[in-house]
Amino acid sequence: MTRTERIFAFLVVLGAFLVRVWMLDDRPTHFDEGVNGSFVDEMRSQGYYAYDPQNYHGPLHFYALFAAQQLGGRSLWALRMPTVLIGTAAVALMFAFRRWLSFRATLVAALTMALSPAMIFYSRDAIHEMWLVFFVMLASYGGMGLMSEPGPRDRWWLGLGLTGMILTKETYLLHFVAAAAAWGCVWLMGQATGGALAFDERPDAAALFNPRRQRQQLAILGSAEAERVANRKVFAVCIGLLIAFYSGFGMHWAGAIGPLETWSYMFHKGYSSGPNSEEGHHKAWWYYGWLLCRYEWPAVIGVVMAPLVAISPARNVPVGLRFLALFGLGSLAGYSLISYKTPWCMIAALPAFFLVVGWLFDQLAAYVGEGSTERLSMALLLVMLLGQPAWSAWRLNFRNPTNDEDRLKTGYVYVQTTRDIEKLLKPLRALIARDPLNKYVRGKIFSEPSPLVWELNDLPGVEFIDATESPQDDAYDADFLLFPRSAGPEVEYPGDREWEIRHRLRGVYFEIPYLPRAYGEPCWLFLNAERFGEFYPGREPEFHPRVREEAAR
Repeated sequence: MTRTERIFAFLVVLGAFLVRVWMLDDRPTHFDEGVNGSFVDEMRSQGYYAYDPQNYHGPLHFYALFAAQQLGGRSLWALRMPTVLIGTAAVALMFAFRRWLSFRATLVAALTMALSPAMIFYSRDAIHEMWLVFFVMLASYGGMGLMSEPGPRDRWWLGLGLTGMILTKETYLLHFVAAAAAWGCVWLMGQATGGALAFDERPDAAALFNPRRQRQQLAILGSAEAERVANRKVFAVCIGLLIAFYSGFGMHWAGAIGPLETWSYMFHKGYSSGPNSEEGHHKAWWYYGWLLCRYEWPAVIGVVMAPLVAISPARNVPVGLRFLALFGLGSLAGYSLISYKTPWCMIAALPAFFLVVGWLFDQLAAYVGEGSTERLSMALLLVMLLGQPAWSAWRLNFRNPTNDEDRLKTGYVYVQTTRDIEKLLKPLRALIARDPLNKYVRGKIFSEPSPLVWELNDLPGVEFIDATESPQDDAYDADFLLFPRSAGPEVEYPGDREWEIRHRLRGVYFEIPYLPRAYGEPCWLFLNAERFGEFYPGREPEFHPRVREEAAR
């Protein structure tokens, strides 16, 4: 790259990082983030992650979260920083594809990815998906390199990319199948055209006079035995990484065979209905297309143009781009055919479409020309291309990031914790900041535990009680309680949780409505008036047992 190109690339990557890290802890902890944080807390006590084939996710993300939490403490910043970094690295990796495309094409692709609502939103979430995006891109880069003019590190990029995918999420198999199908199609097209379509790098005339480049090519064209040795090294390292992570680095050997056991559970999750299934997450085949039309207009352009780019008879279409177009289409089709659908599943297919859009923009710019009027026209076109995702990304991530959608039309904001969680966490944090001994407050949680199970895990006096159980000491009074409301809108029904708690409490409490999620179960948050009274100056406690007893008489 030239100096100007390096500056542009640096600014894009820096901007992507700043957008992903700004106000990182503004959105409350997501349900799945609380679950992942709880796994990390277990790792602190047992020393490793015990892989469970029914969890449907590999161990790599948990070790990254563990390292972040050990270094940064228990905070949303620490929990979300690994995905911020890997999401930014995925944007930077876009520029590596200038090996087959022009810098302008990769710049537009990187800008599109940097401003993508999905890529920003899930880079600010402590879940696995951005790792899969990065490793899919890395494997694609290494594989394309080996299929064109192999570089000395391409086999490593391919091996580490595939390994990272397996260590991240079991949906790696879908991408393996899509990549094999895409490569088969490209090979068949090459055979049909008599070899006219073949992987090749962009011409680099300067390399012909570069002795270092010549030595590299001679090394690449070395003996077959040297290549076999290099392949064995990559294979051994990748297998070693898989065994190490899945076995808990030798402390949980049962996890080493877990990846083979997970497929029956995955099939049940993806297609089954009835008891013990996840039918509530099943959606129509066009669900992902609806999401793209709502949030990702550049990706929609890429999806529409990808088949045309893949089968175009034009010689100026890089074969690597044909492969990426088919690979993206295959991945998106695979996810669409699976009944189980959550919005973050399909984002690993998007980088291929961003690269298609980048190449199309580059072709249009080359057609228009390089004059001042033409440059202004292309700048306006770029603003039009990026304006919609930038606006959607701002509304989604910063304007109202907790606005969960109607469940039948769920967007990217999915099972999102409402800001009601701050009704409990804010006064608790204030008490503990003033006096660390307040971490021993007593609390009883009768509602859905996640994400509070992670948020309150360092408070030893907090007890999480199952819906079918009661406190062991039969004592309900605590500094705070969180429990579901009665089944009836106005009447307390004898035998339900609210009726039980209200008739056993002896303390004086503030009654605060609490909704865990937009379509979650409405709850009551009871805060002890003596402990939390300073946060409600002038407010009279709503619950007093003597008032209830007098009303009963």
